Amino acid sequence: MRNNICQREVQVIKNNLKKILNNVFCIGIICIFVYTKQINEMKITKKSSLSGVEHTLDIDITEEQFQRVEMRFFTKEKIQDILPNVSLGEREFLMTGITQEEWDNTFNYIEN
Repeated sequence: MRNNICQREVQVIKNNLKKILNNVFCIGIICIFVYTKQINEMKITKKSSLSGVEHTLDIDITEEQFQRVEMRFFTKEKIQDILPNVSLGEREFLMTGITQEEWDNTFNYIEN
């Protein structure tokens, strides 16, 4: 009887963890968790507001995040709140089309 309860508990834990982790392997009551980061890279093409050149970057964001970025003027959301794990350069690219390299080449010249 106790073994059936334990197996059911393990199955419930396993099912809940599958929602979080990609793979869960259980042997008896010992579970091995394999976590692999899900990458949501999107190829995004923008025209630079600085040079007029089109650039394409792979950015690790979801479709929902991209739509929120595009609608931020209406929703008043800050891009850093929508994309806290995206680099400053990638956020700048999403807002203006300016790549980090283009930014550095333009403004490092002015600073020096």
